[in-house]
Amino acid sequence: MTRTMGSKNEKRRQLRSGCRRVTDQPRPAEPSHYPRDKRDLETALGDSRQCRRYCEQLNWSSGFRCPECGDTTEPWRTSTGLIACRACRHAVMIERGTIFQRPSAPLNRWFQVLWEVADREACMSVEQVRETMGLPTDEAASRCLASIRQTMGLAEQRPLSGVVELGRACLELPGMMLEESWLRKGLVAIAVERTGAAGQLGETGPLRIQHLAGQDTSDGLAFAGTAIELGSEVHTLAWEGYAQLADAGFQHRIRRPEHAASSGVDHVASLLELWLWTQSDVDWSSLQSHLDEFTFRFNHRSEPSGRTFQRLVSCALRQADANLALPGRDLLRSA
Repeated sequence: MTRTMGSKNEKRRQLRSGCRRVTDQPRPAEPSHYPRDKRDLETALGDSRQCRRYCEQLNWSSGFRCPECGDTTEPWRTSTGLIACRACRHAVMIERGTIFQRPSAPLNRWFQVLWEVADREACMSVEQVRETMGLPTDEAASRCLASIRQTMGLAEQRPLSGVVELGRACLELPGMMLEESWLRKGLVAIAVERTGAAGQLGETGPLRIQHLAGQDTSDGLAFAGTAIELGSEVHTLAWEGYAQLADAGFQHRIRRPEHAASSGVDHVASLLELWLWTQSDVDWSSLQSHLDEFTFRFNHRSEPSGRTFQRLVSCALRQADANLALPGRDLLRSA
């Protein structure tokens, strides 16, 4: 009897030494690749534990791999979301460093909001986010929306390539046209990838948009350098701001006035302006986040809602690349 009790105490001591409150739980069946509809979401990702396993699947498609020692043994897990390596006791936490960390809402509530965002043409209102997540104030819900829009912006990092049309537009936003400086404040740069062959403008593809307020709007190189891959064929109007595109490494083509009717930039600017008029919380300080949301929605407009949802979750997890791996003992003591 004494030997049995001593064996149990030894196991407990070993667990507490580096993995306090870490439990050994069997791995459940993995969720589907992505939810097909809202019912599938509620079935496969109905609680926070299922949501964490889904995040694990996105982080480690071939199963858990310790970022510290590379061990692939099934890890220990806590009810609070910590994952500890059995070999080196290094611990990671899925939510740490992501938008899911704050505010303190259950992960499945976050997933419900992301699904609604992916399934709608326009983003949720502050009141809808507050009600869905059970948040105490509109300020907390507003921060959640800002975090989601930031995630959308991070999703669109690939530079445009091939044939790209570049231009500018001045947005007429509700309630802002009475300001004296609205012509400058409403200026945005738009780059649209076209699917046509070299020398021709084809169908409208992915795009990038940047708010130019407070910048030197006579210089089109800064935006082009970040949004377009060097060597691409860039079509613009004959404007002095784009005169140095060829020297910067782009194949610069001047678009003729008779081709104005087929301008992808003008088409996107019209759609953007109409879409912004449906948003209730647009101001100059938050305009870029709304531009990021429109860009994300436009670039993935033909995707199923489930695929867009998965893309949002994956991008949110990528925010934690620098913070995901943390010292196991310190992290576990803070749990």
